[in-house]
Amino acid sequence: MFKKIASLCLFLFAFHSLNARVVPLETGRWLLDTYRNVEIDDFDYTYQVESVDASTPAFTLQDGSVWQVVPMEAETLSFYRQRKSFFESIAAPESIFEQWKPGDILIFHKIVNRPSLLAYNITRDHLLDVAPIQIPVAPALRITSITNTNDTFSTYDYNSKTGTMSQKIHNNWRTVIALSDGTVWEGDAGRPILSWVVGDAVLIAKDTPYWSCNTHMLLNIKASKKRDSSVPYVRRLGTRRVG
Repeated sequence: MFKKIASLCLFLFAFHSLNARVVPLETGRWLLDTYRNVEIDDFDYTYQVESVDASTPAFTLQDGSVWQVVPMEAETLSFYRQRKSFFESIAAPESIFEQWKPGDILIFHKIVNRPSLLAYNITRDHLLDVAPIQIPVAPALRITSITNTNDTFSTYDYNSKTGTMSQKIHNNWRTVIALSDGTVWEGDAGRPILSWVVGDAVLIAKDTPYWSCNTHMLLNIKASKKRDSSVPYVRRLGTRRVG
């Protein structure tokens, strides 16, 4: 069954890639997961830059969220290495950001589990690592419903010394989220998501996982009760669209 699911995922990715520019980005990891083929410029959720501040450096989106440019990780460095501008970009991502203008169109990418996200500027053909510094004030998407279900399953172990069977119950948490644009998303959270509530603002990034059918990453950006309320905290859930 797992092989069938994996084959189906690969087929869907390959079919979708027909209209996409595929870029192999290094992950900075070892062994099998050293790079991933990323459809860099093709996604169904894009965001427009409202204003830029080269001194910070940071930019504001139309929803009011503010994002700061942060030092480049392995994926971004490999993007510019392929473009033969590696030495210029490694020292100063700010010099690249200086070319960004209001009206530029962005795609957010999530490839590996790092604090920052990747922002691909379709207009400029630039890739930068970014992190939120202000939550959305007029979000385009909000959560309209969220449901956590637990499809438990059991396994049994035989004790040869006692001649008895022991039962172990396993949790299989799944979360279904409906958004204000009418779409419905399902993710394998591994546990119930209690910090996401109806009304939360959501952005959507392109998810390129190592081995999964998840294609979209829901980003719940809000102040955390456990942190300074002025510092946004990004909660992420890899999902696939089910409605």
